[in-house]
Amino acid sequence: MKALFASLLCLILAASQSFALKGGPPYPAGVNLKGTYAGVMQGVFDPTNPRSSNTLGLFSLSIPTSGFATGTVVLFVAGRTFAGTISGIGDPNKASLRAVVQTTTQTTLITKSSAGNLTTTIATDHADGNLDAMVTRTVKAAITVAGTLLTGTALVTATQSSIDNSGTVVVTPSSLILLVDGFKQSNS
Repeated sequence: MKALFASLLCLILAASQSFALKGGPPYPAGVNLKGTYAGVMQGVFDPTNPRSSNTLGLFSLSIPTSGFATGTVVLFVAGRTFAGTISGIGDPNKASLRAVVQTTTQTTLITKSSAGNLTTTIATDHADGNLDAMVTRTVKAAITVAGTLLTGTALVTATQSSIDNSGTVVVTPSSLILLVDGFKQSNS
């Protein structure tokens, strides 16, 4: 029994000395966020806002080692297409991504005067908001890059321009809650 105890003690002392030489056990400092991500933003059912569940977004985003994360985004809101950019910051210590979505679309509004003349007006609508997501690694992350997932929410306000009976352009905002579901496509 004493020989077994002495052998185990020697093993423990040897292991502790090797950790002391390296500065401690090798714990990771954070998650490696660098890479290209793709995903969808899907509207959440909201009985008070039918546009929310009729919304879908697609995005592609590149997170560099340093600097801003940038990419493109397309949102489909109530039958209209918004195209634009997504810019953000990846935090490796919190394994998170915070980004801003900025998209636009143009709508042609036609009015008819009492004399029967048609007038066209080009209105620019916006769908802007923020995206908050967490980066998580699944057990497949050691085998494939797609094992790194992006999940979270996005809050977007979309506007819709229309013309009222007096011929004035009216802009109606609509707040949308979207679920973010994405994955890492590559490490570059």
